Amino acid sequence: MLPTHLAEELSLADFAAVFDSLDTVPPAPGGVQTKMRESTVGEKWQGKSRQKRLLLATIHDDSTVVYYIMHDGIVKPRQN
Repeated sequence: MLPTHLAEELSLADFAAVFDSLDTVPPAPGGVQTKMRESTVGEKWQGKSRQKRLLLATIHDDSTVVYYIMHDGIVKPRQN
């Protein structure tokens, strides 16, 4: 999650830097990497063809929070 304030002016370069720092598979709890975790989580949660994504939380002075799911690149919409 990336918390921001409505008054912040973020550029595409700022978001590109954030996505460059992300991994496609989140780290294991406590920093422990196991072979089982890599095979099950990497294949089921997010495969090699999936884009990086993050949750952008934007807050306003009146305590309103709006959440956006952002993807790195162009992503085809899901079928519901």
